[in-house]
Amino acid sequence: HQKGVIEGRERFLEMIDRYREVIPRRHAAMLEFLAQPRTIDEMVAHRFVYRAHIPASFADRAELRCAELHLARMVARGEAESTDDGRYVSR
Repeated sequence: HQKGVIEGRERFLEMIDRYREVIPRRHAAMLEFLAQPRTIDEMVAHRFVYRAHIPASFADRAELRCAELHLARMVARGEAESTDDGRYVSR
């Protein structure tokens, strides 16, 4: 993702390791955010994937899909549940 040309195997492997850590770190941040009941729209607005300076027209779609995937995983694992009013909360 926008890293340009990567010089050397050691640097490449280092970057791959950091990239591989992103999903578990994001998952943990979302679970923490869901300590209070939240809507998917609130998760999108929080911006777990893209920084605030990225245009919303692009980022919101990606944020929505990311939130949906993580929520599905959290619910399936019993880490979170949906509330009667359409929000999600971690267990």
